[in-house]
Amino acid sequence: MEKNRGTEKDEIKAVKEKLLSGYKRNTIPCEAAVIGRDVSSTDDGGHVLRIFCLKFDLDQPNIVISGGWDNIIKVWDIRVGRYPVRNIFGPHICGDSLDIMDNKLLSGQWSTRDSLQLWDLGTGRLIKTILPDNRALGFLGEFLYVAKFMRGFNEYNNIEGIEGDLVMAGGSGLGGLEVLSIKENAVLATFPEMNPIVGLDQMKDVVSFGGTGDSIHFVNFIPSTESIGTIERAQKDNT
Repeated sequence: MEKNRGTEKDEIKAVKEKLLSGYKRNTIPCEAAVIGRDVSSTDDGGHVLRIFCLKFDLDQPNIVISGGWDNIIKVWDIRVGRYPVRNIFGPHICGDSLDIMDNKLLSGQWSTRDSLQLWDLGTGRLIKTILPDNRALGFLGEFLYVAKFMRGFNEYNNIEGIEGDLVMAGGSGLGGLEVLSIKENAVLATFPEMNPIVGLDQMKDVVSFGGTGDSIHFVNFIPSTESIGTIERAQKDNT
């Protein structure tokens, strides 16, 4: 099914019977893996530089987002075909740093500052640049390679409004993996790692991450009303 495309493939994501492939060149074919035919061609309107991230919307399996070095996040509807249905200009994506939840798009870009942003998937409008008030000042910048919504906490830890509020981010400038609250604009936890972080996943309270160092880390993060309340009180004391 690869048709001699060889090493040009940057990333593959499979959801049910669909296979999505990103290439260095100006194309993102979306193929039906079972029957082996193209269901979407993007000879026009595709990325012009290397693609680093492709994600299906888990709630809308026909929606796909992609991003890379050309500073454009593209939103695709595989029912439409050749062209993206929306372009979001700005984020410079260099890793697995796009995610979708509740019609919101999280992006983590490789930049000195303002690297973590939340967008409205339907309109492409910027909702918020996440700038935590309690992050320690550093001289290495942010430079994100990974960003992800945290999922599954409501199943065993019923904190109102927590689903869709917590995100994780890491890269080469933060000095570790951060867990952040969008609503509280704060870092809830930092797991130190001085090497660049390029891989990240989470299942309930277990988070795994790794990168250019010689270790893969498995850590626990359990949100609580006490930890979030401590941040709320500290913010009030500083105002």
